[in-house]
Amino acid sequence: MPRKDEAIILTPGSLYKVKSLEARDKPMETVGYFKGYAAVAHDTALVIELDKSHGEDKGRMRLILSHMI
Repeated sequence: MPRKDEAIILTPGSLYKVKSLEARDKPMETVGYFKGYAAVAHDTALVIELDKSHGEDKGRMRLILSHMI
């Protein structure tokens, strides 16, 4: 686990698995390629291109708000 003073850097084009909140008791798992960041109102989101594990949704972009990770 990184120390408090170490930054986590995501590399565009790399494959990541991200767990985020979908519902109060249920996490959502996203597997795909990191494309960058997006501004959503006053928040920042990760932009992930879904991989083949998502079936028909492969290739779609998912925005994951930073406070949901």
